[in-house]
Amino acid sequence: MAGYSAKIPYEGDEKYIFISYSHKNKAEAESFIGRLQHDGYRVWYDEGIHPGSEWDEFIATHVENCALFFALMSAEYMQSDNCKDELNFARDLNKKRVLILLEEVEMPAGMRLRLGRLQNIHKKQYTDEEKFYQKTYLADGIDQCRDNQKADRKEADYVKTDHQTTKKMPKDNFSSLRNDVIVREKEEADKFKATGVVEKLQNIQDILSKYQIESEIRYERKEGPYINIGNVKSVADRAQFWVKENSEIVNCWIGKHRSFWYGIGETSIYRREWQRNDREIYLQFNNLRQLEDFIKQVTNR
Repeated sequence: MAGYSAKIPYEGDEKYIFISYSHKNKAEAESFIGRLQHDGYRVWYDEGIHPGSEWDEFIATHVENCALFFALMSAEYMQSDNCKDELNFARDLNKKRVLILLEEVEMPAGMRLRLGRLQNIHKKQYTDEEKFYQKTYLADGIDQCRDNQKADRKEADYVKTDHQTTKKMPKDNFSSLRNDVIVREKEEADKFKATGVVEKLQNIQDILSKYQIESEIRYERKEGPYINIGNVKSVADRAQFWVKENSEIVNCWIGKHRSFWYGIGETSIYRREWQRNDREIYLQFNNLRQLEDFIKQVTNR
């Protein structure tokens, strides 16, 4: 996470994000914090401790008052008693928490039990940094921590394309277009969060991330959001997952060019009849356990 510098931590009465991190990961943490601030989010982190303040009391107060708690997980984080104290205190306060895994982390069984249902985002799984931030900005509760009037995105910070159409855009139109896309995606996400669909998709993403499969949640379909793997514009070169409200069933299309997945799917007990074309097959899983069994097969785990 390079290219952004953290600014002064937020102090005020509006809702903000608390960032918990190990100081041994300071450079990476400050780049992440700087990006959030750059995109208009109010952030507090422990560089905001005033001289002479009682450290424990000051940290506790800011955890207590935050609207959202991000933990930047790493091996160093797991070795820090202070970091784990912050995370446990946020849990005790029932704060909305998101785990940002800077690397693969081994957690004790008890911690896995306590944190297993939290949203977690594996940074290393995203070769495209923009997709990592798109995923981060879908975290439940993050919208209320953003000051849209102070978001200072610059056109030069981004590839000049509309990621919905991959059409090149004029420089002077790009910033407003990108913000419009983000607003539309957030509106769609908020609409479906109430139905539980987005949470189910995030659970599917967690399984995919566990097996080092990069994916993204997309919102452009009127039928609802879905998870995409691969080239979203090529039926034969993608895999997609979607769910319905009030159902545990996970539906899946697999394109023919994803040959290993396709080959296993052809003979899978989860395959269903599908008359659409011969470029993809249709699978249906009754629950997440069945989905994970299939993912284990296609990743040889």
